[in-house]
Amino acid sequence: MEISRPADLCEALRQAILLGEYPFGSRLKIDEIARRYRVSHMPVRKALLQLEGEQLVTATPNRGASVRAVDVEFVGNTYDVVIPLEALLTRRAAERMTQPVLERLAGVEAEFEDAASRHDYEAVTAVNVTFHEIISEHARNPEASRIVNRSQELLRAFRRTYGFDPARLPGMIADHRSLLRAFGDRDADGAGAVAAGHAAKARSDLIATIRAAGSMPTR
Repeated sequence: MEISRPADLCEALRQAILLGEYPFGSRLKIDEIARRYRVSHMPVRKALLQLEGEQLVTATPNRGASVRAVDVEFVGNTYDVVIPLEALLTRRAAERMTQPVLERLAGVEAEFEDAASRHDYEAVTAVNVTFHEIISEHARNPEASRIVNRSQELLRAFRRTYGFDPARLPGMIADHRSLLRAFGDRDADGAGAVAAGHAAKARSDLIATIRAAGSMPTR
């Protein structure tokens, strides 16, 4: 794979990490990355530095760069940022809710529940992302959305590493339906409260899953 621009290299490396091509906690070797993307060492170093700023990569003296390891403290801290912003975006979306957007959300939720009934967990994850992206877009706060989206990308990567728990689905469906009702009533505070609770439950579930694993899963 050949990369022509530094920004493209950073994004390609970010996606490779998020998709598990470079597992969490693994070393990132500049020579190997340079060969893979057919670039010199300098753009690789710049990309790693940017990803370090995003907390996706860590650098240790005399050891070099690694994909960050998964730990419950980092997950908790990430959700400390995500939860209030998710609630804010959901409140704003409720304040601006229109019938066409509400109908679109209801249609996506129907897809989500259909995927859940078929035990298609890959589709469940993809449709869930769409549901929340519609809310985020309708909130019209791109700055907050950018932070949430980048954090959620990383959290989804953690879930891919540790696996999806189907036991979460009934609660997710119940929360989505509660959001739709709050949106229909233009209940901004109620929608924000549901969103905060929804994200808090996701945090508790992911932390419990990581603790139950005891260590990084083998790949």
